[in-house]
Amino acid sequence: MLSSIGPGNLMTALAGELVAVFHAHPDDEVFATAAATHGLAAAGAQVQLFIATRGELPEQSADPSLNEASARSARERRLDQSCQLLGVSRWSYLTRPGRWIDTTDRSRTLAAAPIPDVAAAIRSVIDDLRPQIV
Repeated sequence: MLSSIGPGNLMTALAGELVAVFHAHPDDEVFATAAATHGLAAAGAQVQLFIATRGELPEQSADPSLNEASARSARERRLDQSCQLLGVSRWSYLTRPGRWIDTTDRSRTLAAAPIPDVAAAIRSVIDDLRPQIV
């Protein structure tokens, strides 16, 4: 499929391809994969983003007056904006919101989650979505 495509035909080959991008936190899409994500979308790929946590703790650390819901809402607004700028067609949480959280309670963080649990969540998305590129 894509492995047999020459550099001159890459843009044409990516048109219509379904891409799944996975990140731990909202804002990781900006500094970790922004160039690749934007390039894929600009080439016509349909890019979907999956986020594992809601990113409340960094918001609350920056502004202690924010409650969890306000912090989550602020992160989601910025995530919507970054997705629009990057050409991401859709974003959603990897699992139900709140399964893994950014908190000082380390037991509920993504980093503390058993690797098979995280892998199963990613595998579930891949099985349902059937992307050509991950």
